[in-house]
Amino acid sequence: MIYHGVADSTKDDYEAASATELADFGFMRIVYMIILLSHIDLAIVVVPLILLALHYAISEKLIST
Repeated sequence: MIYHGVADSTKDDYEAASATELADFGFMRIVYMIILLSHIDLAIVVVPLILLALHYAISEKLIST
């Protein structure tokens, strides 16, 4: 996230864009950031669940059918 906010390549894109291009680019950047943040949040939630599932599998606490 920090990279996307401070990277030179994204700053250069802003400087090169006209006013109408900048408005379109700004909207897409907001959409991109929303998608990026939601994926980061989901990754934070999923990783502990995976580790918990592995723990149960290794300790054989899973219910066998």
